[in-house]
Amino acid sequence: MIFGSGYSVVYKNGEPQKRVQWQAGDLFCTPIRTWHRHVNLDPSRPARYLEITTIPLMKSLGDWWIEAGRDSPSLSAK
Repeated sequence: MIFGSGYSVVYKNGEPQKRVQWQAGDLFCTPIRTWHRHVNLDPSRPARYLEITTIPLMKSLGDWWIEAGRDSPSLSAK
């Protein structure tokens, strides 16, 4: 996390949600194949983070898929 503070919610379909607090200077790795959302706790100042993904690697290995199910979050959900 470059600056700001907040938390991320991470989960797989049918499993409990896990909440991970973060602040500037923290390293947070979103687990592969999980639903996730990031929440900024200070609406007066945006949070900034740098995300690195393995999606291109997974696609090149032929191991890329998206699971959509009953518990899938809405893309417009906050």
